[in-house]
Amino acid sequence: LRILCLHGFRQSGKQFMGRTCSLRKKLRDLADWVFVDAPHTLPHYIKYDRARSCSSRAAAAAAAAAAVTAFQTGSAHDGEDEQEEGQQYTQQTEGWAESLAALRRAVREQGPFDGVFGFSQGAAVAAVLSAQRQRRHSNDFGFRFAILGSGFPSPAAAHVQLLEQVGPIRLPSLHVGDGGAGDRQIHEAASEALAAAFAPQQRRCLRHTAGHLIPATKPHAAAFRSFLSQFL
Repeated sequence: LRILCLHGFRQSGKQFMGRTCSLRKKLRDLADWVFVDAPHTLPHYIKYDRARSCSSRAAAAAAAAAAVTAFQTGSAHDGEDEQEEGQQYTQQTEGWAESLAALRRAVREQGPFDGVFGFSQGAAVAAVLSAQRQRRHSNDFGFRFAILGSGFPSPAAAHVQLLEQVGPIRLPSLHVGDGGAGDRQIHEAASEALAAAFAPQQRRCLRHTAGHLIPATKPHAAAFRSFLSQFL
């Protein structure tokens, strides 16, 4: 299987690759994972009050120096850290045209892809691409499945309308999220709303208690394996 991987806000493809390393090792016989960068580069942001020593400040500056990007932005929030602001994703509505063009280019140059794997804002984007596929707005995204981690419905007006018009997205989907209050960035209700956009007959949900990340324990990896194996 070949899977297109979409990172979250203020991340990069390389960072998402690192955050899923353990999981991917457990699934290396099943899939090739292709990580792409969103097209919108964000300004650097360092929370210096949490970096009190010279060494920790230097580490924070080095981390900020790495390019971070987004698929959708919101001018009032682009300078804020996703780890700090649990509501900022509701304001990220700008920049979709550039992101769509970049994703189409990624499919042409690195595809085709069997599925899409999105995390946080990347999950919102994956849902939009899946809805566009169903509406036949684009022949570029011929996914057979979607995996969405710590996701939420895109707040962009055009995307809200698209999801309403399409109705349940008829695509096998796996929704991965913290089942309690551990995810401080994306509320559980938002993740549940995104899952509800997919047809219940083809929808699986995988709950964990690890917060805003993709779990990689043996039981969680087994759930990923079970889901992906049906497409081999």
